[in-house]
Amino acid sequence: MITENQIFPIGKILKQRGVRGEILCECPCDIIENQDFKFFILEIDGIYVPFFIDEYRINSAETVFVKLDGIDSENDVKTFIGKKIFAQKKFLKKVKTDEIGLDYFIDFQVIDKTNGLLGKIADIDQTTENILMIVQAENKEILIPFSQSYITDIEHDTKTIFLDLPQGLTEL
Repeated sequence: MITENQIFPIGKILKQRGVRGEILCECPCDIIENQDFKFFILEIDGIYVPFFIDEYRINSAETVFVKLDGIDSENDVKTFIGKKIFAQKKFLKKVKTDEIGLDYFIDFQVIDKTNGLLGKIADIDQTTENILMIVQAENKEILIPFSQSYITDIEHDTKTIFLDLPQGLTEL
């Protein structure tokens, strides 16, 4: 059985294409072109289920047409539209951090080089041009830009993000 801590989001199913079960997926990473990548994982009624890829073709840098095994009609596809697509964590090493769905980082611990443990990410604010991590500290929320320039390391196994923040940023 696949559990939530074994997977990470890589995109979502956007719409059907044609009548034979082909789907258009948002998948902004090269993961699908990896020879070892053989299936998508979708959440169906609270259970993570693998769906094997019969064939695919790249549509753009961020979208791909996919035909999944056993999904052969318009009716089959309709139940999947809008669902998040997950992959096994073993593929994390092959994916750039900025290509992972940002919701994946919710509940990660945040540790700053100078200030130590700041708290856990409670939410990601993507409504502004600068994406923000909303970190729940002991008595307050800290807003930290989700920027590669501040991130020094990410440990996916321990769900920890290590930062080197400018002095005073956590007091804002």
